[in-house]
Amino acid sequence: MRDEKHRSGLGVLWKMHFFSMILVALITSCGKPSKSKSTTSNGTNTSTSLADGTWVSGCAVYAAGQWTKSEIVIAGGSSTSTISIYSDATCVTGISESVFYSSFNVGGVVASPAGALELKETVSKIMMTLKTTEGVTTANEGWKIGEEVVFPPACKGGFTINVPRELNPTVCAGDLLYGGFFTPSYGIVKIDGDKIYFGETDETNDGSTAAKRPTKLQSSYLTKQTSGSGGGTSGGGTSLTVLEGTWVSGCDPDDPSDPQSQYSRSTITVSGSTATNAISSFSDGTCTESSAETLYVFTSSFTIGGPVSTPSGASKIDFLTSTLDLTVKNSDLLDAYNNGADFNNDGTLDMPPTCQGGFSLNQPKRLDASECATDQISSSFFGSTFSIFKIEDGKLYLGESDDDDDDHDGSSDGNRPVIFPSTGFVKQ
Repeated sequence: MRDEKHRSGLGVLWKMHFFSMILVALITSCGKPSKSKSTTSNGTNTSTSLADGTWVSGCAVYAAGQWTKSEIVIAGGSSTSTISIYSDATCVTGISESVFYSSFNVGGVVASPAGALELKETVSKIMMTLKTTEGVTTANEGWKIGEEVVFPPACKGGFTINVPRELNPTVCAGDLLYGGFFTPSYGIVKIDGDKIYFGETDETNDGSTAAKRPTKLQSSYLTKQTSGSGGGTSGGGTSLTVLEGTWVSGCDPDDPSDPQSQYSRSTITVSGSTATNAISSFSDGTCTESSAETLYVFTSSFTIGGPVSTPSGASKIDFLTSTLDLTVKNSDLLDAYNNGADFNNDGTLDMPPTCQGGFSLNQPKRLDASECATDQISSSFFGSTFSIFKIEDGKLYLGESDDDDDDHDGSSDGNRPVIFPSTGFVKQ
């Protein structure tokens, strides 16, 4: 039997590496995360705010033929940690992405190593995206140790390529692998200027209890992001805080060349690395409630990357949509959404039976990525979108994708838009 492979990082960082390693079938192991009953952390409490900010690693070797990059956004005692696994040394071609939502509590000084502080993390939710067919097949069939399937039925299925799926303590409570991710992890952390170091786990000091904290730091670190320092998954970018707040568009026609075009208004609210985009459609250019037809609310995580060559002043921004809520506000449309309709006028119903139905007037309905996988309308909204942005004269501009041009449809890092719309979002 092989020994359990402890990956870099205490708590979330170690869990993230181990988690992705298992799901994409990169490395096999006969062991599983060791967890025992947790105890309360000792030591004088230290302000968690000293760790607040966005911290990003470089693109590093993960395993044979794989590379990884991590980002942690820490704010007010909570953290959002994203680990991405790639098949190339430039960290462009993705294999998987795991986003961990956790509490993040820094405590008192530890005896060793010098300058390190206590750390306790507890994961509440994981959003997992598999980007290869091999990874999807493995996750849906159930990962095996010997002949034993370690995914319980509630946890193992429902994965679709490039679509994030939520794993939480309820559905994964009996999972021999994932169950351990939702118990507290005890570790150490050291902040040295713009660098943050986490503890190095081993068989003895595995972080499962306060008494089993690591006693040494990793040699690798994450760098704090500030304006111009390079952020997001691509590096060389801008701090996430430049987008913090609420941005509202004008009342704009969906197709300026069509006099019968619908109109829409978008409100983007950004907090940390999460963006909520509420898009309302209207039957006319008044964009008032009397002409409202639908409201789409997208919730996404996002990362900011480096500058692009075209257009001038633009930088990369990548969105990963996890939830979509749709509200029908027009009674004439309600029947179409509940019974299927040919919205695209191509002779086929656009919403499959698993996705349509269940709509009530002015009541939001959450659309499920797996149930709507063949939906011509909503299926493309889930998963990753690769775009560009700039802030100019107090307005936010997002790249305009071209669905008729595969080279600039936002489907991959190399297919980003190269133009901006003429109108932008105004900060409120």
